[in-house]
Amino acid sequence: MQELLLGVDVGTTATKAVLVDTSGHIISQGRAEYPTKYLQAGWVEQDPNDWWLSFCQAVEIAQAGAPGTKISGIAISAQAPTLIAVDANGVPVRNAMIWMDRRAQEEADELASQFSNISVYTKALSAQEVLQNYNATKKRYI
Repeated sequence: MQELLLGVDVGTTATKAVLVDTSGHIISQGRAEYPTKYLQAGWVEQDPNDWWLSFCQAVEIAQAGAPGTKISGIAISAQAPTLIAVDANGVPVRNAMIWMDRRAQEEADELASQFSNISVYTKALSAQEVLQNYNATKKRYI
């Protein structure tokens, strides 16, 4: 039984899955899209449940193209920064505010004014100033 590696990317518009052999050759691929909700200017959300469904669909499509194989390793990447509010059981309680969401500009400006040296740290971590899409600035919208 051929052993394959599974790579999955939960991106901005779709989940992509790819099965590769240990030499890095692509054996099979799958893709499943999901909707993005543009609620008003700068407010952009997605349903985390859609990500899970598309993950399952994309992987199923990829596996269908490689029957009789075994997955021996998995790598997953996803869009960030994205804020997902969950309950005590890890179940999403609302749509996720994805990286494209810019509703928290006022909060980002306030954070930057309260902590004058915060840009030193954010630039060291991300090469950027405090931005309205940082999860810390979106807490009032949960």
